Amino acid sequence: MNIPRSVPITTAVLAFFLFMCGFDEATHIVLFLFALLNILIIWMVYSVLTHNYVSPYTFQQRFYEDLNIKSTETEDI
Repeated sequence: MNIPRSVPITTAVLAFFLFMCGFDEATHIVLFLFALLNILIIWMVYSVLTHNYVSPYTFQQRFYEDLNIKSTETEDI
């Protein structure tokens, strides 16, 4: 699956923000990144929700896309 570009960009800016929070002298950078992250999170959510990806599996086949875990209805007990 092709991950939208907004996910790694937002994650990288968040990691840099958390790194910069450790420095007392960088208050203006931390405040700027805090404001920027609000915009980036909205962009990331919008781009993920509008990403054109259709799963080849139904909910009964796999209820979680990344793992081959069957739903409880299809398991033999």
